[in-house]
Amino acid sequence: MTTAIVPNSAAKPAGSTRAQWLRFVLPLLAISLLIGVIGIVGYRYLSEEIRRETQRTLAVIAEQKRQQIEGALTETRIDAQLYFSTHSQLEMLFSQWLDGGRKNSATLKRIQSILEEVARVRGWGGLAVIDAEGNPAVVVGEADIRDHGALIRDILRQPRIELVDLHRNARGQVVYGVLAPIGGVGSIPLGVAYLTWKADQTLYPLVESWPVPTRTAETYLVRRDGQGVRFLTPLRHRQDPPLSHTRSLTVPDLPAARAAQGEQGILAGGRDYRGVPVLAYAAAVSGTPWLMIAEIDEFEAYAGIRTMTWATTLVMGLGLLLVYSAGYQLWRRSRQHQELAALQAQRAAEARFRVIFEQAPLGVALLDSHSGHITEANPRYAEIVGRSPEELAGLDPARITHPDDIREGLDQLAQLESGKIAGYRLNKRYLHPNGSIVWASVTCAPVQVDSEESPRYLAIVEDITARRQMEERLRISEERHRLLADNAIDVILTMDLEGRYSYVSPSVERLRGFTIDEVMGQSMEEALTPASLLIVRAYFGRLHANLAAGRPPEHFRGELEQRCKDGSTVWTDVTASPLLGTDGTFVEIVGVIRDISERKRYERELRQVYDAAEAANAAKSEFLAHMSHEIRTPMNAVLGLAQVLEREPLAGNQRDMVERIRSAGQSLLAILNDVLDLSKIEAGQLRIESRPFDLAALLANLDSLMGQVARTKGLALRLEAPPVPLGPLLGDGLRLEQVLFNLTGNAIKFTEAGSVSVHVEAHDATETSVRLRFAVRDSGIGITSEALSRLFMPFSQADAGIGRRFGGTGLGLSICKRLVELMGGEIGAESEVGQGSTFWFELPFMRGSESEMQESATKPAPAPSGPRLVGAHLLVVDDSAMNRDLVERALKLEGATATLAADGQQAVQLLKTRPERFDAVLMDVQMPVMDGLAASRLIRGELGLIDLPIIAFTAGVRDEQQAAARAAGANDVLAKPMDLEQMAVLLAHWVRPRFDADKAQALSTAQPAPIEQPPPAPIDDEAFPDIAGIDRERAAQRLGRDRAMFIGLLELFVTDNADAAALTRRDLAQGDQESAARRMHTLASNAGFLCALDLMTAARELEEAIDKESPELDARLVDIGQQIDALVAASAPWR
Repeated sequence: MTTAIVPNSAAKPAGSTRAQWLRFVLPLLAISLLIGVIGIVGYRYLSEEIRRETQRTLAVIAEQKRQQIEGALTETRIDAQLYFSTHSQLEMLFSQWLDGGRKNSATLKRIQSILEEVARVRGWGGLAVIDAEGNPAVVVGEADIRDHGALIRDILRQPRIELVDLHRNARGQVVYGVLAPIGGVGSIPLGVAYLTWKADQTLYPLVESWPVPTRTAETYLVRRDGQGVRFLTPLRHRQDPPLSHTRSLTVPDLPAARAAQGEQGILAGGRDYRGVPVLAYAAAVSGTPWLMIAEIDEFEAYAGIRTMTWATTLVMGLGLLLVYSAGYQLWRRSRQHQELAALQAQRAAEARFRVIFEQAPLGVALLDSHSGHITEANPRYAEIVGRSPEELAGLDPARITHPDDIREGLDQLAQLESGKIAGYRLNKRYLHPNGSIVWASVTCAPVQVDSEESPRYLAIVEDITARRQMEERLRISEERHRLLADNAIDVILTMDLEGRYSYVSPSVERLRGFTIDEVMGQSMEEALTPASLLIVRAYFGRLHANLAAGRPPEHFRGELEQRCKDGSTVWTDVTASPLLGTDGTFVEIVGVIRDISERKRYERELRQVYDAAEAANAAKSEFLAHMSHEIRTPMNAVLGLAQVLEREPLAGNQRDMVERIRSAGQSLLAILNDVLDLSKIEAGQLRIESRPFDLAALLANLDSLMGQVARTKGLALRLEAPPVPLGPLLGDGLRLEQVLFNLTGNAIKFTEAGSVSVHVEAHDATETSVRLRFAVRDSGIGITSEALSRLFMPFSQADAGIGRRFGGTGLGLSICKRLVELMGGEIGAESEVGQGSTFWFELPFMRGSESEMQESATKPAPAPSGPRLVGAHLLVVDDSAMNRDLVERALKLEGATATLAADGQQAVQLLKTRPERFDAVLMDVQMPVMDGLAASRLIRGELGLIDLPIIAFTAGVRDEQQAAARAAGANDVLAKPMDLEQMAVLLAHWVRPRFDADKAQALSTAQPAPIEQPPPAPIDDEAFPDIAGIDRERAAQRLGRDRAMFIGLLELFVTDNADAAALTRRDLAQGDQESAARRMHTLASNAGFLCALDLMTAARELEEAIDKESPELDARLVDIGQQIDALVAASAPWR
């Protein structure tokens, strides 16, 4: 908008006095008249301006107070929702109190404590919690609900937050408040919370305050009350209490009445409650029935203009009178003063403009309206375009504008010059002297300079290069990411907090078969299988909770199964990352979905292969365990009997044969141990134990044992130890010795002439550790290079003839390799055919101390001076008659006696009758009827024999097998095949026999005599029962002629088996063949133990018939029932 300032004109004096007077008076009168007119117009204009300015001020004040009141009420509503909504602390405590029958005073006190703290912090005057029946549960401060019962019940029916209008409480105080339901939106409220404030503490100070000093201005609240208007707050010019003053709506020009009838904004021509003319403004307070009125007396509003008018009129009057007396000089002086004031104002305006122009943060340029050239530019504009202000003066802006933007700028200037537009704004590019492009936002409008007739154009320029570059980078980044997403193999998507898709990349169609539009319309239930849906819902629940609590959002990574269009499913790897805005608010979730169907297939195949390998390994372990048991059981008899025979007086050739039997058995046992060691290593069950050992003693033992073997073949065995003693070392000395014995034994075996040497070197020796290199060299047959490559494989030898010529299984070197690797070392071999071989290995060891060596050293057991188990009586349980006989003979050599049992059930029966008779139990593990583990558990549990030693006698040598025996209740484990000395030492540790000194002396001095099976002793008819159906001689021999034990077993048999036939018939009638067969199996075992041989045979035949589902079961059951009855009747006199 163009403005112009026109200077006033001055009258010139006339030549003559009269002419001068007329020329002075007439213009003076004209000027006086003109001044009067201007004064009237000016007065009206200024009055209108003052009125508008005052009304704007009133509007600002009224709107500001209205917004403050609305903000306070909104904040209160939010607080009410926060403190009393679902899952808030107060809502949960109130719910607990209600669920507890309103009897939990602690919970009620905690609610009251929280309410008091909240009321104190929030500045609330009172706070009450009302239950669903409208009864107050907790009241804090001055919260009176007696007048709000109807509103409370309405809120319980229709939950909402409701304002309680200004009113007087029972104490006469003006209060107002808010009623809020307790509970979530859409649920039945648990109750209502009432928040209240005293108006004189919160509302009145806010309403009554005025930003500047004034005599008559005031603001107050009113509301329509029927056909009247009620004044709610204190009035400045009345002493009526709040809420007590009302006026009728028909009172003319009353601003409050006009506002109550719907008129808002500026209320012109009003008279207030005093009848005084006022300028007023009215605004409705949202969410309340209140109307905010701001007003000021017109008298005060126009006081300044009236004062100025009176003063001006007086001055003008005096001036006119003085003009007639003072004349021309006064007029002249006035003229000079006016010119001086105008000049000073102009200079002040120019100074202000210059300061703003030079220091403006934006570029400013003045353009000539005719040529469009720059007339003046500030430093900031010069900086933007890269030129000095002097260079810009008179420059056409088109010369520094990008060619593509010149036309638009000229068009805008043409429209501005023609008056079609009042100004324009555009974005253009300037050409910087350094060759860069400067983006600028240009705003141009015409301005009028006082001293010029034509306006100039004022251009304000803002440098937006950085913003444009950022926008361009953002656009390129968005296009790049969109291109990547649209062409990615993985599916890329975005979604909101409810799981609704906002973007899905095209690759989803290749993954699931659905088009993008189809996927965009799907819910999570339609996209995911039930199991995956539960995972996703749980994640969204955690995400909602974290965002609500202000915690960082959790990222998601998991495998989900998604539905495809053809009805199949596809496994995917899903990654989801929540994005937050700069203000921390949630924006969206970005997800990446990758097809892992192929990986899942590989995993299934790998799992199947792994399961098959595990099954094969388990089968192998089971086979080895079974093989161990089956081989060790007869080996136990072979080696044990050989050891017993060696203690007998034998002829020379007989002793030689016995030694050969024992030697062959030990060789077979060594092969078996090699197989089991390899199995343990492969299964990861072989443990390396680090203990202090003396290398010199180990080598001396090697020389002592293997040197004799070498000398027997005519070979020399040389040992070369490190020249400096190493002292105690920490490692598994036994396994090191095993490797050295194996390698040295092989060297001696495959060397016919010459020597074998064992060389030990120390490497990398420090104060705490040392690495030893062992090399076993021989001058034997040598090994081909082809054979060397497979030398350390299991069951592998140099060639097929080696086994036939030298023997062996090919396991030794394989075990050595595994043991060395388990100890952290490495092993290898070097050889030439006919030149001998060198087998070497290196192992790391930590250095030990002499104190550790002494602590780990074990004193050798003293040689026995005689039998060690004199007076002991043991229960020997084994299903092998040969093993039972062997153990009985071995125990007799140590001065002990034994009672024999063929299975665990017989052992339990014997211990039930006379447990005090036995000092220990030697229990086989694998037996029919009842195995040793089950029997051990019964002995410890059902019989309660906690202190009775149980020694597990087993062919199972694996760690888990021995651990199972100990877990079942065994005190110790004796491996098969047994060593008589080892068995004697072990039993002597656990057994505390009833010692007989004379018998021990006799046994220790007696010469060994052959152990012969004693003939049956004559039976005392009165001492041992003779019962029809029982082999009396066998029973007496089996039980060592113990009459009391026999009778106890007989009573136990009758108790357990008298109804066996009837119970078996019941089992068969119920279709439980397994229980029936098991009952007959037990009957056969019990009858056999009593030597009721016919009954035992009949029970076994019936068991077999039940298993085969024979049709003759009834007849057999009748027969066996009769046999049982006959045995029970015949044994009655003895029970």
